[in-house]
Amino acid sequence: MRHVQVINRDNAGELAEMVRFGLLFRANRVNFKLASLHGGTEACAITVAQRQWLKEEGIEEARHLAANLGVRTNLHLFQDQITSANNPGVTTDMDQIGCYMGFLYSRITVDGEVLFCCDSDSRVAELEDGPFPELWFGDKWQALRERIGAKNWFPGCRRCGKYEQNIEWRRRGDESNPHH
Repeated sequence: MRHVQVINRDNAGELAEMVRFGLLFRANRVNFKLASLHGGTEACAITVAQRQWLKEEGIEEARHLAANLGVRTNLHLFQDQITSANNPGVTTDMDQIGCYMGFLYSRITVDGEVLFCCDSDSRVAELEDGPFPELWFGDKWQALRERIGAKNWFPGCRRCGKYEQNIEWRRRGDESNPHH
């Protein structure tokens, strides 16, 4: 079981406790990510002081504890995320890491809306528009892939919660195409 800890202003000082929680409940890994802030949740953003504390002390303290307890985490990536995203509304520097989600992943809402990724502004179609494979391989989806490939991001991309997945898929792409 993997625990995902979404960090906001109310829990930013509790990373070490989150590591202990993962140990207590036998998580095979504890992941940390910044809260995606939108539609009124912006007030939950970590403060400038919290960001500074996380950079200077909090993450390193939690990493040390995790190593001592044998708890696997993604705190090295969370450190990168905290360091690279200095704007409170930004959780991911998309220009730096790129996006692979609409090439590997989709989201379908409970009411049948087909999204390119998690971003609610990334609507591709409705399930009633056709079978999913036709949508996935269709012109509209391909146009969105080209848009994202050109770094023409959706408004919500700067809040992307798929930071770790995008890092991993970029790494895989670099390995398979060393001249990229």
